[in-house]
This record gives sequence, structure tokens and C-alpha cells, in this order.
Amino acid sequence: MLTAKTYSPFPVPSSPSPHRAPHLTPSQLQAWRHAHELTQVRLASLLSASLSAIKSWEGGARPIPAWLPIALGWYETMKRYQDGTRTRVKRLRQRRADRELAEKGLPDPKQFL
Repeated sequence: MLTAKTYSPFPVPSSPSPHRAPHLTPSQLQAWRHAHELTQVRLASLLSASLSAIKSWEGGARPIPAWLPIALGWYETMKRYQDGTRTRVKRLRQRRADRELAEKGLPDPKQFL
């Protein structure tokens, strides 16, 4: 007879899968939040989680869900994308301004600095 202890329809890996998200500790979660200058309220809002969930994860009262490291990685990726987009837009605006000065025959103001 098969029991729940002897049979599982899902194979149990002997070692952690390289495709699984790394485990996150409460102190790592809190350090990540501080490094990204987020309050608990803001993090809860970004994750669509409750403030009490954030507090209990950071306090160690509740286990941190497996999806959380993936969501935090997504946040980092989006933040880098936004920062890169802002930099590109700023560079394009500066090129346009430089081109307009050149078309008008005006000197580049940067040469006087």
C-alpha cells in the first residue's frame, strides 16, 4: 500500500534546482528594502501585499514566499530600464539642443566652462 510518506506524484529533487529562486531571509529582505530606499508601505504597495505581510516577513513571523525574490528581481530590472530610458532621453535632448545651437551659428556654451 502506498502512503503519502512513501509516494509523491512529484519528484523530490535531491539538490536545489538551479532554476529556483534563491531563498530570502528576513534580514536580507530588510537590507534589500533599505538599499532600494523603500518604506514598508511602499514595498507593500509595489507587491500588492498588505503592510502586515511585509512586517511579518521582515520580522520572521511568517515565511517569505518563494515568489518574492522573483518579484524583487523584476523591480530591479524595471528600475534599471527606467533609469536607462531617462538617461537616453536626457542625452537625446542635449544633442537636439547642441544641433539647434550649431544651426543658428551660436557657440557651444560648454566650451566656456
